[in-house]
Amino acid sequence: MKKLALSDEILLTVQQPARYIGGEVNCVMKNPSLVDIRFAMCFPDVYEIGMSHLGIQILYSMFNSREDIYCERVYSPWMDLDPIMREKNIPLFTLETQEPVNGGTVTREMLAQELQQEIAGKAEQSAVQASLSALSGSLTDSMQSTVEAMNAADAETNARVDQLFVFGTYEGDGETSQFISLGFTPRAVLICRTDGAFSQANLIYGGLATAASPAKTVEIAKNGFNVLSSSSLYNGNNPMYTFKYIALR
Repeated sequence: MKKLALSDEILLTVQQPARYIGGEVNCVMKNPSLVDIRFAMCFPDVYEIGMSHLGIQILYSMFNSREDIYCERVYSPWMDLDPIMREKNIPLFTLETQEPVNGGTVTREMLAQELQQEIAGKAEQSAVQASLSALSGSLTDSMQSTVEAMNAADAETNARVDQLFVFGTYEGDGETSQFISLGFTPRAVLICRTDGAFSQANLIYGGLATAASPAKTVEIAKNGFNVLSSSSLYNGNNPMYTFKYIALR
């Protein structure tokens, strides 16, 4: 049984302690020592909001479908837990392994960047704890070195992500099918409109396809993928829009 980041005493004092212990249905558990890339997707809101975010669900499933990647999740603590974590110097931790995000092998990956205030608060909880534990000079110097180390780790992770994923855009041409060339056959492709919309009213514009499971708007093809306009309902090739895609090598 995994060791929880929060003690029973703390969990009994907060509302909805289940949001902090993980282990829910479809939670992915892996051995961190057996993967090449390990990182945490950090959503700047409480668990109930972040876990229902469609983008988080898609990326979580896509990343963890690979045996060499372990993608964990981090959410913001609610107002009743946040001051306790600050008082007791408890850093932010992942739901899956309950390990702190400043733990060296776990790199923070921030999403929903428009919520800068919440992100800054979470970064402070992680960086300050690491700084205090390694204080050798002034607090400012220690925090600066921590930030530099975290930035270096982020840069390394971003480079590995760039090796795994290809990002791009295409213009819908209104045909029933349009081939998008990648120069390799992807394992999975996710498409949506450039404004991030997957649907509008009763029309479906986006979708996620794998080699074994094509979507009605996109399908894997040799050296690329096809975007489809299969009906008036499903249209991943609408000439009125520009689309963006993420392809997994």
